[in-house]
Amino acid sequence: MIRRLTSLIYGSEPAEFHSAYSMETSVARLTALRGSMIDTVKPEKVRLQRETPHMRNSFNPLFIGAFEQRGDEVVLTGKFTMHWLVKVFLTYSFCFCAVWVAIAAYIVAVEKPELWYFPLGGLAMFGLLFGFVKWGKRLARGNTQALSAAIEEALS
Repeated sequence: MIRRLTSLIYGSEPAEFHSAYSMETSVARLTALRGSMIDTVKPEKVRLQRETPHMRNSFNPLFIGAFEQRGDEVVLTGKFTMHWLVKVFLTYSFCFCAVWVAIAAYIVAVEKPELWYFPLGGLAMFGLLFGFVKWGKRLARGNTQALSAAIEEALS
C-alpha cells in the first residue's frame, strides 16, 4: 500500500527524444509549440505541459528535462511527472490523514472507547483523497502520449 501511494504521488516516467536538428534549431522548434503547451524552453531547462482548453487539471503530467549534446546528436532527456507543488500538497494531505487516524486510535484505545468511529473519519478522508488523485490522473491519462507526440514532431 505504501509503495502504491508513493508511486501515485512521486512516480515519474523517464523520456528521451532524439533531435534531427542542431541545438539552436531544436530549441527554436520546441519553442514553437507554445500554442498548445505551457512551456519554458532553454537548452539547460525544458518544461512543457499540455494545456487542455476549458479544463484545469493539476494532475496533468509535465515534462521536465534538458537538451544534451551527445557527439553529433542532440537529445532531449527528462521525465514526465506532476508539478512539485501538487506533490507537496498531496504529501501534506496524506500525512494529515495518517496523523488523524493515529491520534484518534490513541484516544479510542486510552480514553474513550465509545468513540470507536472516530478513526474511521481519517480513513474515509484518506480513501476519498486517494480516489480523487486516481480520478484526476485518469482524466489526464492521454496527455503524456499527446505531449510526447508533439515533442517528437517538433524534433524530427
